[in-house]
Amino acid sequence: MNNLKDKGRLKIFLGMSAGVGKTYTMLLEAHERRQEGISILLGTISTHGRKETEALLQGLPRIEGKKTEYKGMVFEEMDLESILQRNPQIVLVDELAHTNVPGSKHPKRWQDVIELLDASIDVYTTLNVQHIESLKDIVENLTGIVVRETVPDVVLERADIIELVDIAPYELLERLQEGKVYVGDLKVKIAVDNFFREENLTVLRNLTLRFVAEKVEHDLHGVFQGKTWKARERLMVAISTSPSSEKLIRATRRLAFELDAPWVAIYVSHGESLNDTDQKRLHRHFQLARELGAEVITTYDLDVETALQRVAKNKEITRLVIGRPVETRKFWNIFQKHFLYRLENENKQIDILILRQENSEVTNSSFFSSSFFSSTWKDYALVLGSTVCITVIGLLIRHVIDYKSVGFIFLLEILTLSLFVGLGPVLLAALFSAICWDFLFIPPIFTAKISDPEDCILVGIYFCTAAILGSLTSRMRKQKQFLYRREAVVELLYEIEKEIAAAVDFNILRESICRRLSHRFSGEFAIFLQDANHQLIFDSSFAVFQTEREKAAALWVFQKGKIGGWSTDTLSLAQGMYFPIKFSENTLAVLAYVPEKERPLLMDDLNFIQTINQEIGIYLHHHNLSMPQE
Repeated sequence: MNNLKDKGRLKIFLGMSAGVGKTYTMLLEAHERRQEGISILLGTISTHGRKETEALLQGLPRIEGKKTEYKGMVFEEMDLESILQRNPQIVLVDELAHTNVPGSKHPKRWQDVIELLDASIDVYTTLNVQHIESLKDIVENLTGIVVRETVPDVVLERADIIELVDIAPYELLERLQEGKVYVGDLKVKIAVDNFFREENLTVLRNLTLRFVAEKVEHDLHGVFQGKTWKARERLMVAISTSPSSEKLIRATRRLAFELDAPWVAIYVSHGESLNDTDQKRLHRHFQLARELGAEVITTYDLDVETALQRVAKNKEITRLVIGRPVETRKFWNIFQKHFLYRLENENKQIDILILRQENSEVTNSSFFSSSFFSSTWKDYALVLGSTVCITVIGLLIRHVIDYKSVGFIFLLEILTLSLFVGLGPVLLAALFSAICWDFLFIPPIFTAKISDPEDCILVGIYFCTAAILGSLTSRMRKQKQFLYRREAVVELLYEIEKEIAAAVDFNILRESICRRLSHRFSGEFAIFLQDANHQLIFDSSFAVFQTEREKAAALWVFQKGKIGGWSTDTLSLAQGMYFPIKFSENTLAVLAYVPEKERPLLMDDLNFIQTINQEIGIYLHHHNLSMPQE
């Protein structure tokens, strides 16, 4: 019986493409299980008009789909809640990689399947090889097919059985021409012209056979090694806000699977604020890495090599995967080569795998752009204005001091500016001041020509000295700001924890915590308790709870004890993000967060909120609070 199992079992019918007979094979096995007395339920089945497949639907009980309206059209999706209520022993869920219509409980069908498995229901499902997340890049490169829907490899790892459904490519093309794959001559022609070409099918078939073989070898390896065996290899991939990080993550996942090794995805932050695009992209990278089974780490350091070396040592990493900096004929490219040189020479005990990156995937993370375009226009205005002022002062007193002394005044300006502005404005100030010094003070004046060779050398030394000292001072300033930001977060956490420990009235405590969090994360926070009957109390003063969608998201979080709502995998169309406040395994309350801007929270932000939630959970448990105090 289902209630005797902790988790449901997953069986995946895997094929190289549509039309190989995955759904047909799955339905045949469902009939066999039903004859054995096992309760079967059709969750969702797509027959695509194939008569042989439709005939197998007879005799199998089916749940009607749930209709959802989106953009004036009505779509039918699997009714997850009804299946959970029926609680069959086995449910059939076709097309695992399917994307649910917006407004559904989960954005992806595989997430529905995970919830069914967690409810101790066995699931039979179908999947094409091109929809496996770690193979997405390979499929697109070899076939030119754009893959838009994928299933994380961790879902396939959870499968108890992956059954290969295979036919030869020429047989599939014959089935296509006979109308056994798609109904209608137009659909057949489009399919043959675009996807169903023999070379594509051959590649996909080889990938399918290889994947299944590697899965079998991987499973056998784990059995023979035993539970006490520890992998000798540990991998780590360095990711960034660049789109190319997706390929690095998938490549590392494939390598980790082949080596049967744990792996880590690390992002090194310099403490800078990311723009909306970069933050959303980084959030997707974190999510992809977690879906593929990685431990995700964010660390802070101004020096990337030092950070990677520190984490690699702590995690006992044996192989590091990084992206090769794109070769460009620019002077600042020397810094990228220096990075690889240092990384290699400071990590002698670690193998470094460098993967190439496409030119089209280079983002504004290079030395040039990060130095010059991260500063505001006010910084550049300050640089230009101060240089003009120093120049005017120098002209007024040039009869009192010589031109070499004026150069020292310009140098002092550079050092002072570097305490307040970034590296880009500092370098601009060094260049602009050198030009002003040359044209207006070094004889012959009002010309770029310098008559004395000693003065030529002096100008060159001045510019280099100003640039180097300005860069070093700017770096020290950045490090100081970085430490201040870290200290501010730690201090805020300490203040909240101290306030929780000393609190007597929870209503006052709740208001204070929400106010502090709102200031920290630029949004609205609220905490909702349960009543004496363990039902969540919705505060009508919280404006967002005027809609049933928000109440449903908060209630799901309260019942399941998992994060849900906006920017998550569950009820993602909700305006708010909801966090369970737990003690041990029991959910005692819900923390709601409605952001002012739709910027996904990074991992450190989530960890911060989770830490606060743990402290609140301990407080609620110790004070036995179940209803708001009057």
